[in-house]
Amino acid sequence: MDNLGDVLLQSGAAVIAAVGVSGAFFSVVQGLSTWLKARDKAENAVPDRSLDSKLSDLQMAAKAASRLASEVELEIQAQVAAAEKAKEDAERATVLAALSAKERDAIAGLVREQTEAGVDAVGKRDRRRQLINNVVFFVAGVAASVLVTLFVRPLWGG
Repeated sequence: MDNLGDVLLQSGAAVIAAVGVSGAFFSVVQGLSTWLKARDKAENAVPDRSLDSKLSDLQMAAKAASRLASEVELEIQAQVAAAEKAKEDAERATVLAALSAKERDAIAGLVREQTEAGVDAVGKRDRRRQLINNVVFFVAGVAASVLVTLFVRPLWGG
């Protein structure tokens, strides 16, 4: 049993030594990590800036904020205008929905008549233009035929 006690004592001592060595190793790693972080922080530290530099930065930030506030205000105004137009459209639709069938038919007939009158006026104008174009091209064709007959045929010996 003495051997067993010695074995246990030696293995306990080995475990304690391993724990001590690993603790020392992790302490060194932690210290090295802390030192590297402090060195990086010192290298990347921003030096104290002058008052002029800080005021310049503050002025640029204020200008940017003012510009953004103006943009937001314009967008809000556009949305308010769109909302007012939608409200007016909804009111018109409500009025139209409240009309009786007879009134709706009368309004639809009036709109149809006005649309047809506009289309007819445009159609007459277009037909007049087409007629003028046809006459101009016909006259130009006749003139070209006469010129070809008078000047080109004698040159070809015909």
